[in-house]
Amino acid sequence: MSELSEIKVERQAGGWVWAIVSARAGGAKSVFLRQSSEAFPTEEAALHNAAKALQEQRVAPPGGDSA
Repeated sequence: MSELSEIKVERQAGGWVWAIVSARAGGAKSVFLRQSSEAFPTEEAALHNAAKALQEQRVAPPGGDSA
């Protein structure tokens, strides 16, 4: 199964927040993977934090924790 992760950023009352969703091939429903736990003062700061979180998710071992 082919999946592509996508970062979505939006401005809310407290600042900029992000979410990472997995867009599946073939038009299947997207799956929510992760979201920011805080609001950021700028869109750029939110995107930077989201990209970092996405990279961490990609290198995480299967099952999450390596301990």
